[in-house]
Amino acid sequence: MALNEKVWLTIPIELIKTAGTSSDLVIIVGSGAPDGNTAPQSDAAKGSIYVQDDATDDESPFWLKVDDDGADDDWVQIFVNKCENALSLENTLTMDADHKLYFRDTDNFIHSNSGSKIAITAPSGVTVNVLVVDDGGTKMSSILCGSATHAFGALGAGATSSESSAVTGLTQEHKVFISPSAISGSLAITGISCSPGGGVMVCSVANSGSEAFAGGNVVFGWMAVAACGA
Repeated sequence: MALNEKVWLTIPIELIKTAGTSSDLVIIVGSGAPDGNTAPQSDAAKGSIYVQDDATDDESPFWLKVDDDGADDDWVQIFVNKCENALSLENTLTMDADHKLYFRDTDNFIHSNSGSKIAITAPSGVTVNVLVVDDGGTKMSSILCGSATHAFGALGAGATSSESSAVTGLTQEHKVFISPSAISGSLAITGISCSPGGGVMVCSVANSGSEAFAGGNVVFGWMAVAACGA
């Protein structure tokens, strides 16, 4: 049913609690954000509502008064579903159990998948500019991550072999850590070296068994990080 009848009001609507006192709730219509130190916004009691009539499409037009300090931040914008304008949360938000916080789509999210544990899921990886460890006591920057597949040939007992990987972004300060994920029990890592500037990481192995290593692909996962500091 269409709304054909109209009532024009030039003053705020008062929801009376105690007539003529500052405890009256009001509904105010105005342009722009509410002016918290100017009447009638400043006179409204906590719980009053302000409707911003010039809010853009998909922007929340509703404001709620939450304080009586006579300031603009007495009024906060009310979050509505599908709201596209920026809203700020200035207190704790608790994600109960395993509920997720999504980014862009449902493929990228942060959640607590078990007690005392935070998990980040991102199919294309997570970029970290500065990693702070131990309550801000240690920082690691310029993290470089990747993996490399190496094929070591047949090695007799005690024989050694080295394979190189190209690593971009290395500097003189970078240190290299390596994590073998498919290494044979007869192979032992004997050395890891890094060529800063040249972007080359060298992995050396030795056959520690009595029989020759038959060869094949050995997958190494590696991470290079800058020197740590306080």
